[in-house]
Amino acid sequence: MLSHFNINKPLISYFEHNELKRIPQILKRINSGENCALITDAGTPAISDPAYKLIRNAIDQNIIIESVPGPSSVLTALTASGLPTDRFIFEGFLPPRKNRKSRLERLKDEVATLIFFENPKRLHRTLNDIHTYIGDRPAVIAREMTKIHEEYLRGTVSQLISYTEKNTMKGQDHQNIQLGIYMHYFVRWLLQLL
Repeated sequence: MLSHFNINKPLISYFEHNELKRIPQILKRINSGENCALITDAGTPAISDPAYKLIRNAIDQNIIIESVPGPSSVLTALTASGLPTDRFIFEGFLPPRKNRKSRLERLKDEVATLIFFENPKRLHRTLNDIHTYIGDRPAVIAREMTKIHEEYLRGTVSQLISYTEKNTMKGQDHQNIQLGIYMHYFVRWLLQLL
């Protein structure tokens, strides 16, 4: 997109495995008078990614942070899901197996729509874990929102487990794309899969 609009500024990669090296480099450039824009290839910067650490360090150095409102995959999926929106909890990515059970067990009695991100390759396993520790609730898988292959799969957790057994879920360029799973504790209707 930058090339399309003939914006020729250097891009600096910043991600979980290089953040300790990059934070001082980026802050040094900002403190020397350069402007910085934090962008991402998917989603919103600082939501379930390490950008919040850069922002926190910038704030600690009295650097002014401006947030430009824009699309949020969490709210986009939630509003199109058909599940209750009056109270929701965003959990981001669930922890690895070691802490996953305790996290899900803490959430099982929440009276809210629960929102998770997941990698397409781990989606089936995550649905099984949700079914085991939270139960067979109404759920929605949202993927590729606002893109040409936008899709919402609605049903119960067990119906979505069956669907993901038979179908491969692919994300943008087969990378770790965020998928939303949305559930509500007291909702009692069943939606058929599309």
